[in-house]
Amino acid sequence: MIVAVLGYEPTPALRLIDYARSRAPVAGDALAEWASLYAELAPVAGVRTAIAWAQALKETDYFRFTGRAQPDWNNPCGLGVGSQPLIRDGVAVPNSADCRFATRELGVRAHLGHLIVYVGAPYDVSGFCDADPRHVAHRRFQNSARELGGPGRWAPAADYGETIIAAAALILVPAT
Repeated sequence: MIVAVLGYEPTPALRLIDYARSRAPVAGDALAEWASLYAELAPVAGVRTAIAWAQALKETDYFRFTGRAQPDWNNPCGLGVGSQPLIRDGVAVPNSADCRFATRELGVRAHLGHLIVYVGAPYDVSGFCDADPRHVAHRRFQNSARELGGPGRWAPAADYGETIIAAAALILVPAT
């Protein structure tokens, strides 16, 4: 199945929280803040909320941050985690490896900006792409992966896109 990353798909923060808590023991105000940021910012960025949220849940292990990235990095999508710093004009790009953001909002903006650049969105991305220190390097990937599940460079795992698509579909189904 192929699913577009871009689109207007407002999803209430409570739905995002309910989905996360139904799949993993996640508690506290941090989850609510993350969900509120995605619910508010994804529609403004023109990124499908459920897709961005599903990717953030996958990358952070439901905001438990059990991998290399730490909660205080405010990096909800694993930007640059485990990579070497990008070199531009012979100089390392600051914060391009193991990206860290001053606030959760900046981390969400960077995640959404990363998706926008990655899929080659044909609209202004001010306030989103400029939060991602890696975005200039990713211009080479523009238009290489407009959809999840199709050809592109999402991740080494062959089923990466499909797992996000499946989660996004469940996020959008109202709880019964």
